[in-house]
Amino acid sequence: MNLINNMKKTAVIIAGVVALSGAMPSRDAHAITIGSGDLLLALFGNNNEYLVDLGNASTLLAANATDTFAIPWGSDANSLMSALTACTGTGCTPNPVQWEILGVIPGTSSSTDFLYAGSTSNAAGTKAAGTVNVGLSFNTANGWVNQLNAAGYPAYIGNDVKLASTDPNSFTSQFLLGGTLAGGFPGGMQGSIGDELFLIKGKFAGSVLTDVGTASLVLGNSLDLTICGVGSTACTVAAPPVPIPASVVLFATGLVGLVGMARRKVSMWS
Repeated sequence: MNLINNMKKTAVIIAGVVALSGAMPSRDAHAITIGSGDLLLALFGNNNEYLVDLGNASTLLAANATDTFAIPWGSDANSLMSALTACTGTGCTPNPVQWEILGVIPGTSSSTDFLYAGSTSNAAGTKAAGTVNVGLSFNTANGWVNQLNAAGYPAYIGNDVKLASTDPNSFTSQFLLGGTLAGGFPGGMQGSIGDELFLIKGKFAGSVLTDVGTASLVLGNSLDLTICGVGSTACTVAAPPVPIPASVVLFATGLVGLVGMARRKVSMWS
């Protein structure tokens, strides 16, 4: 009899657990973990941001490699899209959604410390734009990654997290919004949705920059991030068609009319 009662209690507990798990949102409970040498997407706007570990940089940036990630953008009031695009509440200053790709490889010295970052210019153009101090951005990024791992933030869906921009461990708190990666670059180290960024690898010692790939973030039926190694053209964003000014259209129309009149005059005098 006691055995039967115990079995009944166990069944009730299991049923309760199942019911509770069904009522919970579909979010993984584990904390976000950023691996050494991994690339991280930072998507930020309007006092919120989304961070996701994309995987090992060496694998993602292998020659001719192409990897596409579907960002959980959504469309309802509780979605990532709403959090990043809606500017509500006291103190919210509207700003467009921006994104950056970042990663660090900590070595044993400045000669083996490397930084991965996205830029609106290639390595040569980034270097030519002004003073570059890879070490400054590397130290900030390395410390930031360590802080994110230590904080134990619960995952949003997978190996990712959604934070308020005021959180001390947010991308915007650490690097600000100027596109300089905490002052290590002259600017241009972030893009807007629809942009393609050059992925560069910077060496701490000497601030040597090397092109290692490209990335694009495009919003269609979904928000898709594509990472491309050197040789892959899948990240190329098609330029929007250039609108023809109305004055040019009118000029062309008038020119066609003049040609027609000239032909009629020739016909009359021939």
